[in-house]
Amino acid sequence: MEQDEIKKLKQEYINSLLESYKYSIEKFDHQSLYISGGALALSLTFLNTFIEIKTADCLLLFIVAIILFVLNIGVGFYTHFMSAQKIKERIDKVRHDNFDFKPDKLIPILNLVMMILLLIGLTILVTFCILNLLI
Repeated sequence: MEQDEIKKLKQEYINSLLESYKYSIEKFDHQSLYISGGALALSLTFLNTFIEIKTADCLLLFIVAIILFVLNIGVGFYTHFMSAQKIKERIDKVRHDNFDFKPDKLIPILNLVMMILLLIGLTILVTFCILNLLI
């Protein structure tokens, strides 16, 4: 392979990483804001519409659900930041002809934490709603 071909392939790879980076930013922003923000808005609307906060039973469940949604948003932003940093690191490595990429172990764990926080938060919120609608 000639040097010009290597440079061209290298630039194409950098461009594809940049596209992945842009796509990742867009998808992350939309998903984290829609899911966690929507859950927060829905839960606050439920509380204001159907139940008076002063008479709500198991209010601690509601508070825990809100905390989990906020944590989910925070972990999501941190995960996205770390992912963006990894992509930038790879771009720099490729620019210096270093193609030794080690798989990231932290980001998949943080993504799992986000899923767990969201699922537990939704479960607790639904439980709170059911308890207060039935009582």
